[in-house]
Amino acid sequence: MPHVKHVSLTRAARSALGHYHGAGPVTLYLAVFIGGSIGTAIRELLALVPLPWLMTANVLACLLMGGSTALLMQKNCSRLYRQGVNAGFLGGLSTFATPVLEILLEGRGSSSAAVLTAGLDLIELLAELAAYICAAVAGFVLMRQYLRHRRSLPSQA
Repeated sequence: MPHVKHVSLTRAARSALGHYHGAGPVTLYLAVFIGGSIGTAIRELLALVPLPWLMTANVLACLLMGGSTALLMQKNCSRLYRQGVNAGFLGGLSTFATPVLEILLEGRGSSSAAVLTAGLDLIELLAELAAYICAAVAGFVLMRQYLRHRRSLPSQA
């Protein structure tokens, strides 16, 4: 049996692996679970708003994900935060499975009207996907601009 040397992990490595600040696997799962529960609850509350609620939730989540990504690139955030906010909360807030399921359910049937409806739904889905990508890019760019502006301000003592 070969001898394995004990390797001490650096702070950055411990953070990346989720072992910094007590963020073990169970803690990470809890952060994702709690964040996902909150995000899902907000998504369901958006269903009460007289807007296309699903697209609104997805665009909002993509915008926030872009901003969060820019912020996380700027700051040294723990994996617990990244997983809880990005994978949990924003993952719960957004959903892409529901529009796909709606297209599949509407497309059932053999009439030409059902095929046309499914085709139009597919075009709508692609347009929504473009909107989601644009929202994520906008969130990223806006947060980067905000952070640059904030950094350029004279510090207040």
